[in-house]
Amino acid sequence: MKYKGIPFIWQVFGEREEHGTSSGIYPSIIVNCHNGNFKGINLSGFVNYLCGDSSGFNLTGLLNVNEGKTSCNKGVNIAGLVNNLENSKGVNIAGGVNYNKGNSKGVNIAGGVNYNKGRSEGINSSGVGNYSSKVYDFLIQYGTIGNIVKECSRRAFILQIGLFNRIEDQYCPIVNIKGLKNLLKQIKKILPKRNKNNLERIVE
Repeated sequence: MKYKGIPFIWQVFGEREEHGTSSGIYPSIIVNCHNGNFKGINLSGFVNYLCGDSSGFNLTGLLNVNEGKTSCNKGVNIAGLVNNLENSKGVNIAGGVNYNKGNSKGVNIAGGVNYNKGRSEGINSSGVGNYSSKVYDFLIQYGTIGNIVKECSRRAFILQIGLFNRIEDQYCPIVNIKGLKNLLKQIKKILPKRNKNNLERIVE
């Protein structure tokens, strides 16, 4: 994989046409840029930029960016300001905003806002608020000011905690719940097969 830049200061790995995979530990004072898939640890003072799938640990003082319409970030992203991701299946922690342009499945924690433009599943917690475009399965939102889910399926279970809460056309302050009858089904989907059988015996 091609390399250019200044070692440990400004590092660029690969080219967009290569679609290769870089793996290892990459410390950089300013920027780490990976044009292709990434497996490993990215440590940068300002920006980690990934154009491809990522399954690793990305820590930066300002911004983590994961681009590519089909790319998926399956690791841990910690940013002082913003995580800007395409699709996410992991843990995202940001001092300001977690912005998912695609689907999000996992845990999002932000000092400001969690904004999920695609489907959401998991837990979203923020100092200000949470927005999710669609929920098909299971979602818990905690936002000090408020939480919004624009659209959800009939099989979904959603719990919102905040001053202002909205699920489609259902509004409720402090605590808002939709799809309570689906809770048991969603728990069974998450649990391993052995625990599912034990849960069914308890219910019976």
